Amino acid sequence: MAVILAPTLAAAQGTAAQGTAAPIRIPKGSTGAADDFSVAGRRLGDVFSSTGGKTTLTPDALRILGSGSTGDVSRMSAPPDPGAPEGTVSRLFADRQPTTYTPDLGPGIVGAPRSVAEALDAGYLDARALGFRSCLTDCAAARDANDAAAAALSLKLSAVGGTIFFRRGIWPFSQGFNLTDKHFGVVGEGGGRTILRFEGTGNLFDITENSLFYRLEFRDFTAWAASTGANTTIKIVRPLGTSSTQTGPNIRNVEFVPTDPTAYQWQTGIDCLGCWNLNVTENLFVGKDNAFSADFLILRDKSTPPTIVNNKVFSANRAVYAPPGAYVEGPIILANQFVGVNWGVYLDDANNAPGAQIIGNHINSYKGGIVSLARPQVMIAKNLLYRYGSPTTGFDWNGIYLGAASSDASIEDNSFYGYKGQYPGNATAVTGVNSTAGSVFGGMMADLNYGIVGSQNWAVVYDNVKTRNVTTFDYQLGAGSYRGNVWAF
Repeated sequence: MAVILAPTLAAAQGTAAQGTAAPIRIPKGSTGAADDFSVAGRRLGDVFSSTGGKTTLTPDALRILGSGSTGDVSRMSAPPDPGAPEGTVSRLFADRQPTTYTPDLGPGIVGAPRSVAEALDAGYLDARALGFRSCLTDCAAARDANDAAAAALSLKLSAVGGTIFFRRGIWPFSQGFNLTDKHFGVVGEGGGRTILRFEGTGNLFDITENSLFYRLEFRDFTAWAASTGANTTIKIVRPLGTSSTQTGPNIRNVEFVPTDPTAYQWQTGIDCLGCWNLNVTENLFVGKDNAFSADFLILRDKSTPPTIVNNKVFSANRAVYAPPGAYVEGPIILANQFVGVNWGVYLDDANNAPGAQIIGNHINSYKGGIVSLARPQVMIAKNLLYRYGSPTTGFDWNGIYLGAASSDASIEDNSFYGYKGQYPGNATAVTGVNSTAGSVFGGMMADLNYGIVGSQNWAVVYDNVKTRNVTTFDYQLGAGSYRGNVWAF
């Protein structure tokens, strides 16, 4: 291969226009002296000088031009390429480009957007340095490398643990992560940019901890379910302590989605036992089309008090679920969208765990919007509750269902739309069964078979309620119930 040197206007001594000067070609393996080569009457010996074994280019005497060159090296550029080999100029530039990654600087503090290089400088571990690989074409080799890296991760991490930073790209897995007693996190560059593709059977993340002091973080990536065996995306088991003021698991800006919604889904997005101070914020969950069998979030015993804000859940069985006997005190469920689900919020037998704030959610459900059993002191306010169904498939629907010792419930300014007559089964706004007291104030009830349904033990106060096309407004309420203004339109 020959070396081609194109002289500048100065090198050509003004005899050729810049950019059109005849090149000097030095054949590979040439043994000729530099002085033997010349162009436009100027010898290379006049361009280069050699002193003490060092060769120096005369300033402004020569340009080395390649395809797309901008000429002067001080003005040259290279395109940023995150796929370029390590250490190349294009890769270095790509690593310093602004990214959607926002480092977590502590509870409630989020830093400004940073580059990949700055993210790594901040102490996050580069996934590639741990043996993980992304892919565009040879994904089988990348999957094998990632399975091996995940299996060896516990040995590679320090005793303390660490947070792994996955750059933009598709990272395929058929085996999940299994870690015990580590600070651990996975952070990406954002949904649709950093994609963890799970093609195996079981869970993607299995985390077991014997202390509430360990910090867990999952943020800014997409988790693809790409097999029928995909079970739970993030499963966390922590000790059942009596209480904790430690920072709980933080799960934010994660997409739990299938590669093909007609074939796959995560059976569960998040399954948490003992997750004190859990934070689940701004995530997306999509289940299999028309299956309605997956749960987004399962709150098991002592997951207290969880904060569940601004999540979007579609095509699921239950968006938020606490199974029977789970003592989950004081959940805050705020400003979420649960659409095309069997139930929006289903808090089963709470074992008398007090308190819940369920406020400002949009719930479009087949069977029920909000269910709360054996949980006193619940506030349910400003929710938009729609019935979801089809002319051939329908169920009895309750916008809000309170049962078994759900006393002192406050239900304020909710809107219920039951689409009476469009689907099989009855539509009811509020049902209270065996609850000692409750109140229903304000809100809108429309196209329903029943407004408020109770039992002989449920004394309810209701006032300033607006209705439209409700067949029976109050039914079987207990002694001591009080009816205020009910406005029919």
